[in-house]
Amino acid sequence: MSKNSQDKKSNLALLDNTLNKGESTPQNTTRKTKTATSGGRAASGKPKISSNLSNKSESKKSDSTASEKKPQIQLRHQIYQKLSQIEQIEFAERKKEFYQKRSEIRDEINQILEGTHPLYQELVKELEEERDFQIKYADDMCKARIEIHKKEHDIITEQTTTDFQNERKNLINQLILNVEERKRKIKDERDCLEVTSDFILETTRGSSKRNLRNRGLDAILNNSFKNVSSNSALTSTGTSATVKRKQIQNFSMQGLADEDVISDLTELRKFTGVSGPIPTINNNKKNPKSNKR
Repeated sequence: MSKNSQDKKSNLALLDNTLNKGESTPQNTTRKTKTATSGGRAASGKPKISSNLSNKSESKKSDSTASEKKPQIQLRHQIYQKLSQIEQIEFAERKKEFYQKRSEIRDEINQILEGTHPLYQELVKELEEERDFQIKYADDMCKARIEIHKKEHDIITEQTTTDFQNERKNLINQLILNVEERKRKIKDERDCLEVTSDFILETTRGSSKRNLRNRGLDAILNNSFKNVSSNSALTSTGTSATVKRKQIQNFSMQGLADEDVISDLTELRKFTGVSGPIPTINNNKKNPKSNKR
């Protein structure tokens, strides 16, 4: 394209030079004739014959100028023909260039669609590198977050296990305290039962002894019998009194037996966790002689 344009410019310059040269020659001749005629008229005062001669010479000169202009006209026609040829050639070249560019554009489009275009491959390569970088960054962030969550998970599990152990210990202590409280209550109730049983025994013994004393000896009954002697009455009263005293000493509280009480205490110890020997049941029986006294 650059060479063709330079050739065209050089051809146009040559044509312009030829045109300028062809036009400049007849103008110079006309100027010379005019100056000559004007100078002749001014310098010499000749008759009219000289003027006729001058007219003839002018006509000859005009004929010569016309004969000279004919090749110039032919040159112009040739030049215009050449210009038209140049324009046609230029148009054809431009048309070829246009079709060539269009074919190149089609080829590029096909390469882009097929993925073989070099620029497309470069851009795709850059996009792939950016994609790989983003994926790697996302993987790194995911791993970091997983590690953070694992650490948090471990911390939470340790904390929950410690809390569970503490709560378990507190629960065991609370249950032990409840069992100890129940044990204390049962012990208090047992002591109360022992005290009340002793009190009941003492009261029952005292009342029975008083009743015996209030009843008096069998002498009252024996006095009604006048035929019985005094000796027989005394012996009978003594034997009856000893029998009654034995009955009073062997008195026991109505309720559970000792074996049942011991079995209940052992069962309570199993549930409460109390250890140690089982206390023997002592009714705290006092000597009946002391009651008499």
